[in-house]
Amino acid sequence: MPSPPSQPEPPPPPPSAEIAQYDCSADFDNWAAGWSLGKQAWCCKQVGKGCPVPGAEGSFDCSTDLGVWRSAWSAPKQGWCCHYEGKGCA
Repeated sequence: MPSPPSQPEPPPPPPSAEIAQYDCSADFDNWAAGWSLGKQAWCCKQVGKGCPVPGAEGSFDCSTDLGVWRSAWSAPKQGWCCHYEGKGCA
């Protein structure tokens, strides 16, 4: 009995990577003064660039309002706390 014809393999699924909202390499040498807060938060959270240094000005208390972080925290705080403390990550 002949074997059934083989089916072609389905194409691979499209990449699931999030579309980059910002170019985190552009102007990285001057990120603290040159990037918007939105770009800092996005790049910190997504690629670990542009994050405030722990303990330095711009660091955050990640325990305050942790239960309602999605609505209570600013984008920079979300990025910092997710990157440095693993809290508030979506």
